[in-house]
Amino acid sequence: MKLLSDETITSMNINIKTSNIDLTPAIDAYVRTKVEAFGKLLDISNSQVFIYVELEKTRPNEHHDDDLYRAEITVDNVGEVIYADAAASDVYAALDVVKDEILRKINRTRSKKRDIFRRGMTKIKSMLRLSK
Repeated sequence: MKLLSDETITSMNINIKTSNIDLTPAIDAYVRTKVEAFGKLLDISNSQVFIYVELEKTRPNEHHDDDLYRAEITVDNVGEVIYADAAASDVYAALDVVKDEILRKINRTRSKKRDIFRRGMTKIKSMLRLSK
């Protein structure tokens, strides 16, 4: 098991952990470019975001003849935790799938918050209209 120390990228702490796989500079750079997409959607100006990436290579067994790569990403943004994992026959494909899943969950959370805010503003407007 190899553990890469935390590195701060614009208040995002990225922690990459690998099991049964070497963390090459190419994989490290690929993970970091994929994770940078989260910064565009998360509010990182006021707080620090912790991102934990775990890559694992499983051994072949009676069900799978080939190696299987598993990727997990956990995003901790001020108590709001978003988690996704995926498995594929290639480490890059697993990372792509898990990144897309995290982005989908982040967008869903943002739209829920926006809808709740809009509903609240609509109620306030209707109460103001009634008070006239």
